[in-house]
Amino acid sequence: MMRILLGTLLTALLTGCTISTQRHPGPMASAVPDLPPGTTDLYPAGPEEVIITRLADPVFVRRPGESSSFPLYYYRKQERMNAGSWVFAGAGGRVEVLYPGGTSVTLIGRGAGIIGSESRGEPLFFLRQCDRAVLHLSDQEQVRLLGGAVLTGDSGPIGLANLRGEILRVTNRSLTTCWVAYREEVLQLDPAEVVELPLLDAGTGPLEEPTDFRSLRVGEAGPRLQVRGDVEVTQDGDSARLTAVGAHEVLAMGLRLRMDPGDEVLLAPLDDLPASAAPANDLPRADPTNAGDSGANAGLPE
Repeated sequence: MMRILLGTLLTALLTGCTISTQRHPGPMASAVPDLPPGTTDLYPAGPEEVIITRLADPVFVRRPGESSSFPLYYYRKQERMNAGSWVFAGAGGRVEVLYPGGTSVTLIGRGAGIIGSESRGEPLFFLRQCDRAVLHLSDQEQVRLLGGAVLTGDSGPIGLANLRGEILRVTNRSLTTCWVAYREEVLQLDPAEVVELPLLDAGTGPLEEPTDFRSLRVGEAGPRLQVRGDVEVTQDGDSARLTAVGAHEVLAMGLRLRMDPGDEVLLAPLDDLPASAAPANDLPRADPTNAGDSGANAGLPE
């Protein structure tokens, strides 16, 4: 009998029978859901082609669908790439992305970006990191800036500068007007004008238009309002005075306003602020006839 049991056990081991050594409790189940798509899936290859030129080292490029990049050396400074490709420049590097028709994007210093596919409705270029950049656009072409804001222009050069990682300075050096869609505002930059855009944690991309708000434009240079509910709006030139009547909500100048009934708020450009809205100065003024008192105690009550 013992020989039969040993023979059966030996036969089972030789036929590939395995014994689990997992102890109690059993294997842990994965609590992590499916990961979001990576950069290789977010920006697939497109039909558009560009020429990337290394102007100063270091410069790296990555083809769409690939997970690694390769450098552009001094003996091979140019590379033809499709939409969906990445371009990188290190400290001291300079790289130019040249499009058909003369449009170009030049990264100066540390920078990174993706070639967009206009056939898919994407901007011309996605700017992901930037110390400085120079844009030459044509025919209402668009570039997505740091944070998500969208710049639209017809010519160039248009300069970009990242100030301390907190502010993006946009300088219109061209002879035509360009526009920047920044959250709920569309900023118009005439030639030689400069705008500094805060880089917000919530993003700077254009916000979707609310469906239950009504849009109001105050004057030519005044704020753009999104209003819903019971609120009275009185316009005076480029300023607007809002008076709360009942339940309401106002989106304007990056603010979301909810006021108690009867409360008022004045929205106006800084150079158009009425004198009546300026804060009163309650500090006593110095008496010019009192020549004996001077310094910090001049004009103060005894």
